[in-house]
Amino acid sequence: MTDIRVISAGVELRHAQRILGRSLGILALFGVFRAETIEGFLSYLLISSAAVLPAALWLRARAPGIPILPAVAAFHFLYFAVPILRQDPAQPVYTPWEVLHAAFTVALFLGTATLAWAFIVGRYLRRSRNIAADLPARVASRPLIFGGLAVGLLFQLAAMSGWLIGLGSFFGVIRAIALTMASISCYLLGNSRARHWLHGQLWGVALAGLVLNVVLSWSSLLLVGGMQFVLAAVLGYLLAAKRIPWMALMPFFGVLFVLHAGKGEMRERYWSEGYSQGVAVSQVPNMMGEWLVEGIAATATGETRQDIIDRASLLYMLLRVQQATPEYIPYLGGETYALLPTYLVPRFIDPDKRFSQAGLALLNTRYGVQTQEGVRTTTIGWGIIAEAFANFGMVGVLGAGLLFGMLSAAFTRWSTGAAPLSLPMLLSIAAMVTLINLEADFGYLINNLWQALAATLIFVLPFKYLSADSGKRAIASVPFLSEKAHRG
Repeated sequence: MTDIRVISAGVELRHAQRILGRSLGILALFGVFRAETIEGFLSYLLISSAAVLPAALWLRARAPGIPILPAVAAFHFLYFAVPILRQDPAQPVYTPWEVLHAAFTVALFLGTATLAWAFIVGRYLRRSRNIAADLPARVASRPLIFGGLAVGLLFQLAAMSGWLIGLGSFFGVIRAIALTMASISCYLLGNSRARHWLHGQLWGVALAGLVLNVVLSWSSLLLVGGMQFVLAAVLGYLLAAKRIPWMALMPFFGVLFVLHAGKGEMRERYWSEGYSQGVAVSQVPNMMGEWLVEGIAATATGETRQDIIDRASLLYMLLRVQQATPEYIPYLGGETYALLPTYLVPRFIDPDKRFSQAGLALLNTRYGVQTQEGVRTTTIGWGIIAEAFANFGMVGVLGAGLLFGMLSAAFTRWSTGAAPLSLPMLLSIAAMVTLINLEADFGYLINNLWQALAATLIFVLPFKYLSADSGKRAIASVPFLSEKAHRG
């Protein structure tokens, strides 16, 4: 049985490598037809190659652990490479050489991170799991899936109903725990579905829980939260099935496109002075219906305010910084990084602590992206590459890439060979869901990371204790496994 699994895994990995190679060829061909200049094509190809490299090395090493860096690097293609081929008329015009300089900066960050990651992970081979590892995982995953989805729903319902107002400074802690629980549950949902552990009524209930979490998150008229749940589920499915669930993703992308097209009108209707206003649970169905109608109307008339890809672009932020620094605006010299220690102190210990997006606010006001009044209502993301350049230039980009690669490698190596529901595996899943947020600056990212890891411990340990007996009973039900466990 083990030999069959190893052979099957090898075939899947070789198939994935072929798909990756073909995808890079298709991306390059796409750039040939869409790029307007040679410099634009070279910029696009440079970022695309750097974004694919971690995935190629991960597959070559036989896919060890949780692929945090390959996943994060792949998103750099969307945030940096695609906008090169899509000129946004609302953005300033930059010369082809300025774009090529920005592309080199992104490739430098990804290349440094990849080298650090590869040095730590090495050719760490994934240990093949046996039935004894899968059987208890299959049983124990269910309380984690349904428990996490339930906690996420209860938190959102309580927040919408105003029941959590009295928590004060503890609200952030409860929020971090609840959303981390929901994200891990979504990952396990996708992973279990790919392994055929969820089917029939159980799958229907789990899918309904995922959809409800997404819809309630979107009731704030912010799409990011719901996208995080879906992304976690897709990553879980992808790692287990070694393929992307396109049939499920296409309808989701369609709905996302429509909602994005109509969100401007909906925010004018439901928000007050730029602030998100809570809605009652009973209003959610009607509001979502209105949102779909507005989105369809905006799409049909071509009055979409901003394309999703242009909205996601961090390329223009990096171009702005590199054009102004240091000729017009001096380097920050680490001012945003100096805020990190204050972020890590829980607000219930220090009620007067700096808010966790103070670094982004500093960057936005310093470079004229927002006013002091504007940062009080909304925050525009920068990402750690533009932040690193604003602080120390190319040296900062090298340092940021080195640290990010080492951090990603630590979780990948820790989760290599770990059982599906082991603590190293679940902590690594929480880390991936957190670190994949490309719009966060370094301090905000680290703050969210430690909160997610702490929330994972709080979430997992009680469930693992309660499900331990179920796992033992599952092993005991298979005679030769029970005998083997007894001998051990």
